[in-house]
Amino acid sequence: MQLYSDKPMSPGVENALKRARQMVELQWTPVKRIPAGHIFYTPTEKKYVDLWMPPHFPQKGVIYSSPRTYGKFIGSNVSIETFMTALANPNSVLYTRCLHGTCRSGFSFYGIVCSAFASYVCQLPTSIACAGWLKVPGVSIVDATQLENLQLCDMLLSTTHIAVITGIRRDVNGTVQRISVSESTTPFCRCTEFTPEQFRGYWLNNNYQVIRYAGIHDVTYTPSPYIHLEDDPWLEVPPYNTVFMADYGNKANYKLGETVEFSIFESGWETVEITGPNGISETLPIAGETVAYTPAAPGYYTAVCRKGDAVSQSVEFCATQLELNLEKDTLALGEPIRLTYRSFIPGEEVFNVSVSSHDLFFRINRPLTAEEMAGSFAEVVNTLEPGKYVVSVTARSAYGNYSCRSDIFTVE
Repeated sequence: MQLYSDKPMSPGVENALKRARQMVELQWTPVKRIPAGHIFYTPTEKKYVDLWMPPHFPQKGVIYSSPRTYGKFIGSNVSIETFMTALANPNSVLYTRCLHGTCRSGFSFYGIVCSAFASYVCQLPTSIACAGWLKVPGVSIVDATQLENLQLCDMLLSTTHIAVITGIRRDVNGTVQRISVSESTTPFCRCTEFTPEQFRGYWLNNNYQVIRYAGIHDVTYTPSPYIHLEDDPWLEVPPYNTVFMADYGNKANYKLGETVEFSIFESGWETVEITGPNGISETLPIAGETVAYTPAAPGYYTAVCRKGDAVSQSVEFCATQLELNLEKDTLALGEPIRLTYRSFIPGEEVFNVSVSSHDLFFRINRPLTAEEMAGSFAEVVNTLEPGKYVVSVTARSAYGNYSCRSDIFTVE
């Protein structure tokens, strides 16, 4: 039977499909064993199993993990370049900071989950939890009784999972015969093709709704040298730094106060030279296999190794700093949540506010209004049940989103 693939109806849909493929088709290889995980289902419960992936075995698809405690989701907080350069460093956080046992679905220090995957595909400014998708402006429910109603980049949504339809193939009469679904699931992002019967049985008969996001037509796409897709311009992969590398990888965000640990791979280099904001210039001697540096001011830094007149390839990083203050740490039911905030890096605007449970599951998430951004304040409608919560505000650096989180507050 001859089948014909649906074509994207707009450049935005085509771009969203490419963003999904970046996450599904990225090929990578750990140089040491890397923490991972798997979720299994029994007739009565959902089980989280901690795993380790072996070194030097090639993998495909971005690794599944929920590093929400640290805000290190690949795509929104961490770029593909940062992930790939951290992979090449045997002393990076991917190998030294295992998240097993720290939080639900916490496996590797960098990773992606289903909601972060769908948010990245749709180019939303922040990740939207499954429970929040029906509240996103421009999202509507699609009648999936007839599969012919489906469109590319429609999404499959349940209370605990979300996936993206990235392929539809029809016969000569226009009848849907195959549907491809891309998703972030354990242990890696994947794309699976279903027959109509399989699709109904696995998705629609398991309480998934089909939803459509009107903003999909505005999605943009930036090619990456680390994953070449059809029609992308040819981009050379930047040479991996064989002299030294930071523990978070290249072009990573560190919170001000965190120490940047450089691993020195080649002997003979004498110093690490660091330049940063406000005229910062420091020279650190190399006396072993690592050099530690704690930035003194927020902003962008560049580091190189020197040996006489020889200068190595550079490593770049950003020290981020946000400040958030709640008006009250105890609120009555329905009492508005009021806060002020401050960004310390010129030109980097805070653009989003969210409220999460004390264990960091989203409850409220919305962009700041123009008035709030101008005044560095926010007033959030309190629809929360009694309990303990935290507020976060989010800004964007050249290397990805970063956030500041409040202390725990209580709704009584």
